[in-house]
Amino acid sequence: MAKLDVKFIREALAGKWDIDVVVGGKKVSHLIMDWPDAFGLCLGVEPGKFVSEEVTVEKGVRMIAMAGWRSDVQKWYGHWYTDKGGYGELQYTYQEGNTLYGTVHDVPFDGADPVEWAVAVEIPDHDHFIYRYFGVKGNKELHATRIK
Repeated sequence: MAKLDVKFIREALAGKWDIDVVVGGKKVSHLIMDWPDAFGLCLGVEPGKFVSEEVTVEKGVRMIAMAGWRSDVQKWYGHWYTDKGGYGELQYTYQEGNTLYGTVHDVPFDGADPVEWAVAVEIPDHDHFIYRYFGVKGNKELHATRIK
């Protein structure tokens, strides 16, 4: 397993993204995601505030999210908490070339069963990425294009 390049992660994924959510080869939704350059702050806002419903990872859900490098375990972590009582954690554990690999643990809302995903993030260039989720209930993809 190749070691993660934290500088690559920050530079490749920070910014504002136009995203199509694809399941079974069909576009099922569209969203805008805003990850600030600092990447250790909350998702698109000052620390401690919710993002708007229009700029989030799930339409109609407001959240607080934080992400950053954990040097003690050499992994990239992300945590989020939603106004619906949901929460989750992302871990990138290794990298091969321009592809990141890891896991996601997600509880979409209060009382929901946890969902576990294996993830792969292909980053072909500075303006695009494909985020692939693999789970027991099926697979999904996020096709992202950077908003200038």
